[in-house]
Amino acid sequence: MEYDHQKNVVYGYKDGMGLILDVLTPSTKRNGAAVISLLSAGCRSNLGFDTPSRGSLDPRLIGGFQKSAQCFIDAGYVVFAVAHSSAPKYQVDEIIPDISRAVRFIRYHAERFGIDPERIGIRGGSTGGMLSLMAATAPPTADIEHEDPVERISSHVQAVVAYFPPTDLLNWISYNVNWVSFTPFDFHSWCEESRRFERVVDPDELKAILHRCSPINHANANSPPSLLVHGDEDDSVPIQQSELFIVRLKEVDVAHKLIVAKGEGHGWAPTDDELNEMRDWFDRYLLADAQV
Repeated sequence: MEYDHQKNVVYGYKDGMGLILDVLTPSTKRNGAAVISLLSAGCRSNLGFDTPSRGSLDPRLIGGFQKSAQCFIDAGYVVFAVAHSSAPKYQVDEIIPDISRAVRFIRYHAERFGIDPERIGIRGGSTGGMLSLMAATAPPTADIEHEDPVERISSHVQAVVAYFPPTDLLNWISYNVNWVSFTPFDFHSWCEESRRFERVVDPDELKAILHRCSPINHANANSPPSLLVHGDEDDSVPIQQSELFIVRLKEVDVAHKLIVAKGEGHGWAPTDDELNEMRDWFDRYLLADAQV
C-alpha cells in the first residue's frame, strides 16, 4: 500500500534542539490505530531510513524498520518513526523521557493524525526494544497543571513488541558486562563543588540508576500486552534478558509471548512469520473491538 510521508515533525525540545518524528500514513484505508517505531541502536538514533543525507544507522535496523513499517501500513496502521536524543551526548537515563514525550505528543494530536488516542502500540529493537518496554512499563504521570498541554496527556501505550531487548541491567547470567564502559551507560551528574558534570563512580549510585533503567523493575499488572522476539545465539544481549522479563510478566499476570529465533544473534530484519506475529499482536490488542 502507498503512504504519505510527513518528515521532521518536532515532538519536543531538549537543550535547544528539536526532537523529531516522521509520520507514515496509509494513502487509502486506515484502521484508526498507530504503531510507534523507535529508531534506536546502542542508544543512537536518527531518521535516516529513507534518505542517506538524513543520517545512517545499522543497515539491519533500517531493513527491519522498513519491512515492519510497510507491513503495518499495509494493515492500515499509521506508523510514527521516532528518533530520540542520542549517545554519546546523552545517556540512557536522559533518553528514556523522550519516548514518553513522543507518546504524549502523538496522543495529543490524535485527531490531526487520524488515529484513536487509545489505540497506540510501540515497537523497537535492541535499545529500541528496551526503550519501548520502559515506555510501556514506566509511563510518567501526566502533569495536569503543566503549562504545556502535551504534558497533561497520558503516555500509556496499549501494546508493545520488543526485539532482543535489554530488560534487567543488573542481572546478566553468565555474562560479564561492564556497562560503565558502554557510552550510554557512562553516567554523569552535576557536582556543585566542582561546578561541572562528574562521572558517577559510586557503586550504589550506579546500581540505583541501572535499576531505574531496567524495564523488569517496572512491570506491573497495568503494563500492556508484550511480545518479545529474541535470538538464541545473541552474544550481545543474551536471550536470558527476554526470558527474565517473561517470567516477571507471568508474575503480574500480563499477556505475553516470547518468540525464540533459532540460530539468530543480535540484529536481523524480521522474517515474514515474525511480521505476521507482530501485526497479529497489534491487531489483537489495538483493534479487538474496533469498527474497522
